[in-house]
Amino acid sequence: MIGIIGAASIIMGLILGCWITMVIMAAEISFSQERMQRKVRRAQAETARARATADQSADEPAVVESLPPERADWPQAS
Repeated sequence: MIGIIGAASIIMGLILGCWITMVIMAAEISFSQERMQRKVRRAQAETARARATADQSADEPAVVESLPPERADWPQAS
């Protein structure tokens, strides 16, 4: 009788231990998924801001950097 109760206790302990481990792992996976979703949303928002900035820059006239026109009466560099 004591052997049966001992075996049942060990089996119940193993089952309970596996169940607790599965619950903890499921919670960790859920937390990791939430964190990854936050990272993805942050990256998407950053991409949207960059695209908006690029679109805004494309709408503005281009700034052309050039040298002033040369004049014939300027002294020549030697």
